[in-house]
Amino acid sequence: MSSGKPLIKNYDYECDALMLKYDGNYDYDYSLELSNDVIVDFDINGIPCAFEFLNASKLFGFDKSSLMNIKKINVSINVTSKLIELSTLIVVLVHNKSVSNRLRNSLANNVNLPELNLAFV
Repeated sequence: MSSGKPLIKNYDYECDALMLKYDGNYDYDYSLELSNDVIVDFDINGIPCAFEFLNASKLFGFDKSSLMNIKKINVSINVTSKLIELSTLIVVLVHNKSVSNRLRNSLANNVNLPELNLAFV
């Protein structure tokens, strides 16, 4: 797995959407829905460059106000010839205590993504 690539996080309270974007230059190519509420954007080289979580408070099991206090996010994506797996660890501040939750999503690799294993922080 590669070392953690930096992410810029943006939580939209009104829409309850969490957007994580690679903090670097890339040329967007396409988006892939891992589920109705989880979308991964890829660049022209087939590398994930952004992650969008719709209905984020429900997905991660936190109040919307807690998602305004994100302390840490780790995202890893593993692509094999058969499966695309996304694991997202989020740490938020709740009543001045760090609380974490992990979300896992997977999808059959029917789009023939090349094999890769990346981590983002």
